[in-house]
Amino acid sequence: MLSNEMEALIQERRRTEKIKKKNQIPYVVIILIIVSILSMFLWRNNHSDIVFWIVGIAIGIVLRYSRFCFAGAFRDPFLIKNTKLMRALLLSLMISTIGFAIIQYGYLKNNTGLNP
Repeated sequence: MLSNEMEALIQERRRTEKIKKKNQIPYVVIILIIVSILSMFLWRNNHSDIVFWIVGIAIGIVLRYSRFCFAGAFRDPFLIKNTKLMRALLLSLMISTIGFAIIQYGYLKNNTGLNP
């Protein structure tokens, strides 16, 4: 009796595994077309805006498909005593803070007559 139930569960699991996954390539093509059209309009207005926009999209895609999870960075030290993600998050915050300070220093130095 137990082996029949196990066999039924195995068969049910095999049926659910064979569900056809949706193809996401058409969605990516549509999004790339929209991004390309919007980037052409932004290029006409300001060249630096399009660079920032494309870099932001690229960083977003990398963060989306990497194993870098902000929620996991705060959760893992308490649940599983793993601080690897938290250290990566702190390092990225330090690097971005220094980079932001350098960018702001250059902006303030060039756009005001005063040195900060």
